[in-house]
Amino acid sequence: MKAKITILMVIIVLFTIFVTQNTLVIPVAIFFWQVQMSVIVLISICTLIGVLIGFIFVKIFDRPAKTGIPLKENLKTTPGNIDASKRL
Repeated sequence: MKAKITILMVIIVLFTIFVTQNTLVIPVAIFFWQVQMSVIVLISICTLIGVLIGFIFVKIFDRPAKTGIPLKENLKTTPGNIDASKRL
């Protein structure tokens, strides 16, 4: 758990350094409109949209299959009971 937090903190620090180095104001064409915005804002918006899309995909596609086979944690393993994952 501590490794995940450390990696996440390093990524956040690197992202912050990267964003703060890009302070140039550029024109951004969005369909019919053209907007002047800082690269910092553009990168932050694109990153936020990417994170949100990632969370949505995880919520949609990362569902356990309903196969009727009990999970390994739910099986009782006693000396007389053979674990279902060890059969075959």
